[in-house]
Amino acid sequence: MKHRLIILIALLLKGFVCMAGDFVPGRGVNIAHWLSQCYYKDIPREKFVTADDFKEIARQGFDHVRLPLDEKELWNADGTRNKEVFGILHAGIKSAIKNGLKVVVDLHIVHAHDFNAGAEGRTNSLWDSEADQEHLCRLWEELSDELHKYSNDDVAYEIMNEPVAPDHEAWNRLVAKVYDVIRSREKHRPIVVGSNMWQQTATFEHLRVPEGDDNIILSFHFYEPYFFTHYKAGWTEHKDFGGTVHYPGEIVTAEELAAMTGRDRQLAEGWVTVWDRQRLKDNVMKAKKKADELGLVLYCGEFGVYSRVPEADALRWLGDLTGVLDELGISWALWNYKDGGGFGLRNIRTGEWKTRYVDALMHR
Repeated sequence: MKHRLIILIALLLKGFVCMAGDFVPGRGVNIAHWLSQCYYKDIPREKFVTADDFKEIARQGFDHVRLPLDEKELWNADGTRNKEVFGILHAGIKSAIKNGLKVVVDLHIVHAHDFNAGAEGRTNSLWDSEADQEHLCRLWEELSDELHKYSNDDVAYEIMNEPVAPDHEAWNRLVAKVYDVIRSREKHRPIVVGSNMWQQTATFEHLRVPEGDDNIILSFHFYEPYFFTHYKAGWTEHKDFGGTVHYPGEIVTAEELAAMTGRDRQLAEGWVTVWDRQRLKDNVMKAKKKADELGLVLYCGEFGVYSRVPEADALRWLGDLTGVLDELGISWALWNYKDGGGFGLRNIRTGEWKTRYVDALMHR
């Protein structure tokens, strides 16, 4: 509540009214691997996240959740809705609201678009197929059918996670198309929109959103510097990097680089660069500039550090980034709540919280 008040005060001081209705999130967390990217097949969905999880999230001081959804989890292969999974979605939203948590419903991965497609050697058909774009619009019609009963103060819709369009205008055109579909059905629903190419702050200058609508929230994701936040992550090219990383200061020191050979040296060569709180802020300001120009709420919908990043450095990075976001009145949601040891704040097997990480996020 205190953080949400800070955001509202920041907006009012800039001469803005309370935009996006009363849907102004503060500090939140993503609930991934439940209805999206479901890697933990041995854990029944109804046990992966329960009503108690939302109570725990609120108890830790968060005021909202971002809820990623995958098409293949909520819709059957024949295109019909999976009633059981939609029932679980509704139960989750109701549990969140019961515990005072707002919900950002994020359409994360659809059949025609996956933000990881390029890294996995696949292509997205969404940008070249009118039929796939119309299908995306139909998905949102069906989501609206299911979710319109929830208050605009409690639930927001995020059009699509981390678009990777071949050009920025292709994404802008699709935003306009899906926006029109949602607005034809729900006039005041808060709609979350990010920029092309993984919602990086660097591409915010190219983002166009419909004009004259205060119920739009702009969203960016922040994993900079990537070599640090994804240190030894198994799906990255530097998964076998033999050196270490640091924050703040040089991510890899010049002395460390000089001692490296072979592949390690190739990977580390571009990371003898200094990162600190000011550099984080400079990057965030690229998105804030756009939001301020449009008079819209700004939201960092994803950020985080992989579990193999040295803990002391990870805590300093988390503290600095959330400090910048809090200072600038920017809402945020950490990636991620629960997993088996990746980005999660809580271990899916043991239920144990990373309390030092929570304390760093909350500046306790």
